[in-house]
Amino acid sequence: MHTNTLTRRQALTGLSAAAAASVAGCIGGTPDPATVNFSITVTDGTDEQELIDDTRTIDGGDFYGQQFTLENELEVIYSAVVEQGPNVNKYMLTDAEFQNLQDGEDFQAIDGTTWPDSSSVEDATVTLGAGTYWLVMINADIEPVN
Repeated sequence: MHTNTLTRRQALTGLSAAAAASVAGCIGGTPDPATVNFSITVTDGTDEQELIDDTRTIDGGDFYGQQFTLENELEVIYSAVVEQGPNVNKYMLTDAEFQNLQDGEDFQAIDGTTWPDSSSVEDATVTLGAGTYWLVMINADIEPVN
């Protein structure tokens, strides 16, 4: 009997605690820091694999991006809850759009993944194809153009 098991290798190739996997940056804004607990889980409809469960403090005017890479199409389940401090903007971005954000240029979020000025997003889902993506939390008044 063959079972369909989602392995970590099938789900991702690049998630790690290294500097390449997460990026913080300063873009100006409110002086109050926000502490955010966030998680990213993927599923193929049968099995689930938690990729990250972390807590970060994001200074006012800063952002934090958590990178993850998928080798094939999977459903991504993500949460981001402000534990302390002001609401933050939460978006899912492609790698190219994250680069636009870092460069101070206009950027677009993946459709259905925009949560501006919110205290929590819990168990939101989006189906993504193979590629590199970022869950971004922004503690400033910065929003995508879409």
